[in-house]
Amino acid sequence: MFLTNAMYQKILINHKTLCADLENLSFVTFYVRDPVSKEDLLIKREENSKEFIVSLNAFSKKMHENSASGISVILKTLRSKIKK
Repeated sequence: MFLTNAMYQKILINHKTLCADLENLSFVTFYVRDPVSKEDLLIKREENSKEFIVSLNAFSKKMHENSASGISVILKTLRSKIKK
């Protein structure tokens, strides 16, 4: 039902796109197929944690902005209908 409404559709599609991008974000990535030791995992995690946190914060900000701008548009539309 929301996808048929142009206002909601844009918000939901933007949100779904951001979610898909977020799903592709990796905390730890290894490019070899050899077994990985606990030490290797901890080293890799330490190397990637700052980048991962920055990426998560960026996605969070984009999602909040998408929601806030969408809600603003919806409220503006509702307010204009109430005034009529």
